[in-house]
Amino acid sequence: MFLLSVFPEMVENVQVSLKIHESSSNYTILNDKMNDLYGFMFAVTNFLCPIIGGYMQKTLGTRTTYDVMWIVDFGFCIILIIFNCGPSFIKDSKTLKLKLKQF
Repeated sequence: MFLLSVFPEMVENVQVSLKIHESSSNYTILNDKMNDLYGFMFAVTNFLCPIIGGYMQKTLGTRTTYDVMWIVDFGFCIILIIFNCGPSFIKDSKTLKLKLKQF
């Protein structure tokens, strides 16, 4: 589920790099693909997470399962901070804003 927060930025970067205007047919195709990907990720996580969580709770116990889940969530947060923001976040943001103005 942590990927869902990155989808809008993915769409914006693809639009800028491929120079897709809102009036073009590629814009609707891109939005349809992202909508399909969002629905697929949501359905898969809603199907698998209760199964995995129930198995973990039976084998590890409730307290250990909670500990494992917060460690995994914290790890995903660190991954998003490093790869999504990163040290060059300000430079990339300025470049993207400049491209959007030219676009």
